Amino acid sequence: MKRKILFFFLTGLLALLFSLSAFVQKAQAQAGKELRLCHNSNIDSATDQASHKFAEWVEKKSGGKVKVIIYPRNQLGGNRELLEQVKMGSLDMTLMGLGTMGYMVEEYNFMQIPFAFRSQEHIHKVLDSEIGKTIEKTVAAKGFFLLNQKWDRLPRHIAGKKPIHKIEDLKNMKIREGTPAFHEGMKLLGASPVKIDLNEMFIALQQGIVDAVELPLDYIYDYSIHEAAKFLSLTYHTYGTQFIAMNKKGFESLPPDVQKALLEAAAEGADFNNKLTWGQEDDYMKKIEKAGVKINRPEYSQFPKVLETHIAVLEKKWPACKGLFGKIQTVK
Repeated sequence: MKRKILFFFLTGLLALLFSLSAFVQKAQAQAGKELRLCHNSNIDSATDQASHKFAEWVEKKSGGKVKVIIYPRNQLGGNRELLEQVKMGSLDMTLMGLGTMGYMVEEYNFMQIPFAFRSQEHIHKVLDSEIGKTIEKTVAAKGFFLLNQKWDRLPRHIAGKKPIHKIEDLKNMKIREGTPAFHEGMKLLGASPVKIDLNEMFIALQQGIVDAVELPLDYIYDYSIHEAAKFLSLTYHTYGTQFIAMNKKGFESLPPDVQKALLEAAAEGADFNNKLTWGQEDDYMKKIEKAGVKINRPEYSQFPKVLETHIAVLEKKWPACKGLFGKIQTVK
């Protein structure tokens, strides 16, 4: 009798465990796979808003199979750390400017050296050309998959304690930088670039650790640089875009319908981001000027001429980039 009771008890227990396991699996399937995305833009910026739209569209297009959790303002690490995490697979996605990929792929340094591009249209055409396609293959070989790399950001300028009217004004100026491309490029123009993380640059400028920072207008305002800088020089030294990168193996492990959802959402997110970004440029300019910052626009052509005469120095540092600057200039 006791054996029968034990048998029925164990049978019932096993049935309960199987039912519970099936329930958990179903619940997990309904909850969807979570992917973490960290970017370096400020909270509620155009890019941050677009990243949340991207997450919304991924969930909708995947039928709830995937949910993207957004971490803004480098909450999970600095730019290089985020790229390394994605490469190792410990972070699912990151969204940041092209120049940061220079830490991993040499060619991307020439996509962000100062004065390489004439306009936003120019950089888009280069990304669509054989140059862009070739570089994408190099990125893939390094373990990354680019969902999209046409999330525009505003042109970069220099805000600081002094105005820049001519190239000589850059001599020995300590400028905060965040990428190898800007660091090496500005050295050729006579400046003394200093690497400082985004979240530390306001204090660095306020305390005189640096004389200036180089950033797009939205970053200058959102990170309160306008409160520490007296002058804004509209140098237009970098026209840039941002990419969404995943671990290549991680992307390839996803079902085809989820891959499709991610790619479509990334493209739609780029359109949403770009409309917001360019729609805010004049507003940011007015807010910075209203805060008392004096704005000037130095004559542009003096800067790229100097850089072009020293391009061999950068090609020596990054051998994979040999001839790339010239190819970029030929794209019309």
